Amino acid sequence: MKKFLLIAFLGTTLLSCSTESIETDYQQVQEVNASANDCSTLAGPDNSIDLTPAQIEANYNSVSRLQVLYNSLLTKSVRGTGAWSPSIQDLAGRYVNSSDKFGAYTSVYTVNSGDCTDSAEITVNVVPVCNVNAGADNTSTVLTISQVEENYNSLSRLEVLYKTLIAEGVSTNGTFNPTIAQIASRYTNAQDKTGYYSTIYTVGSGNCIDSAELAITVVKDQATEPICTVNAGPDNSINLTTSQISANYNSVSRLKVLYSKLLGDGVSRQGTWNPTIEQLANRYVNASDKTGIYTSTYTLTEGECSDSADISIMVTQ
Repeated sequence: MKKFLLIAFLGTTLLSCSTESIETDYQQVQEVNASANDCSTLAGPDNSIDLTPAQIEANYNSVSRLQVLYNSLLTKSVRGTGAWSPSIQDLAGRYVNSSDKFGAYTSVYTVNSGDCTDSAEITVNVVPVCNVNAGADNTSTVLTISQVEENYNSLSRLEVLYKTLIAEGVSTNGTFNPTIAQIASRYTNAQDKTGYYSTIYTVGSGNCIDSAELAITVVKDQATEPICTVNAGPDNSINLTTSQISANYNSVSRLKVLYSKLLGDGVSRQGTWNPTIEQLANRYVNASDKTGIYTSTYTLTEGECSDSADISIMVTQ
């Protein structure tokens, strides 16, 4: 019985010790991880700036000024806490003694804190003077759908069109983003062809580039009025007495001849009369007072086009 109790006591003791050891190891791992995370931010992020030789010689023409420049590229909280390698003085000497001033002037800034070390690369890129010019934006061109499909119905024609939008004197060897092929594909696949088709044109390379926006706005074709050449001639009239009508135009057929004669020279006789000559004749016959104006509108129609002339007989006593 005593032996059994002793074994139980030893088992409980060993288990307790094992648990405490695991907890201690886990805590140490967490502390190491936290320490590693703290170390990785000691020196702050890498940073760089592009400057031309003229800018350097005007503003950073001494070691002290260069030191101010490099420090300004560090995170504020780490300035003055680390060391530079190579030193700013060494970089200044390299610049002064270089026949070609261009290039990357990098110094590694290192910060130590206890068991932690962290570094950041700080670079001044000396670049040529950038005189590249892509010209002004050009986004005012408007084309109808029919104009696009009649005149710019191939990729090569579209490329010519967009290149005509580039400002005079600017190189046409730049890049388009999106490409002209992508713009053409967008137009082809669109159900509604109308819209704003824009691209950014860029010239230059590296840090020396310039861009301009070029765009075509596509609109619907406007409905146009048909070109009409139909002509019913001028309005016309004649004065007749009742006795003249009774003597010379005493039938519908004779009245038709009279009204037709009042039409202009060369006017087609295939038009329509409203009211008809029969209706005018009936009105005259049935009138107790025959005097008055007997007008019919003569109309010619060709497709969507029409023209009219008022033809009148003015009857007097």
